[in-house]
Amino acid sequence: MTEVMSCIRDMQTVCHEVIKIFDYSALEGHRPPSEQWEYWLKGRSLKNKNLDPDDPDSYEITGNYITKIDGVKIKGKHNYSPSLALDVAPYPIDFDSDELYELQKLVRESKNHKHIMKASDRLSKVRGRFYMMIGVFYAVSEQLYRERKITHKLRFGADWDGDHDFQDQNFDDLPHIELYKP
Repeated sequence: MTEVMSCIRDMQTVCHEVIKIFDYSALEGHRPPSEQWEYWLKGRSLKNKNLDPDDPDSYEITGNYITKIDGVKIKGKHNYSPSLALDVAPYPIDFDSDELYELQKLVRESKNHKHIMKASDRLSKVRGRFYMMIGVFYAVSEQLYRERKITHKLRFGADWDGDHDFQDQNFDDLPHIELYKP
């Protein structure tokens, strides 16, 4: 509940209505710039002591980085206080991000058909729960917006451009929901 309360009133209103229909966990609302910086550093290593997010010569990508938002020069929706973004997951949470990454990697790289099928099935079920949750958040937020109970619309990390086509995304952030003024 603390994470929801760290968000602006419209997000709180949506969340309070969604929980009546669908059980979810609020993972992260407001994120201080120092924490955002730590997220930005994941998957990058320093080339010198003068790290500058705008200067690619000061760092190198060493793995899967998780964000382009550094929280210092570029603020994300989580970095405002109150927050304009919230990360949510279907409850109960029976997976972790490392498992999802490993499942995706196994599906892409494995030569063993049996392993691919098992990983694909698990990945599909986890993703399916997220899409179901996103549908509830979308329906509730649209209804509240039409009723003028909120003044923002919701955007989802599975449909950044809002066209309801989940196939045209370069980056999926399934837990992420954020508010914007239309």
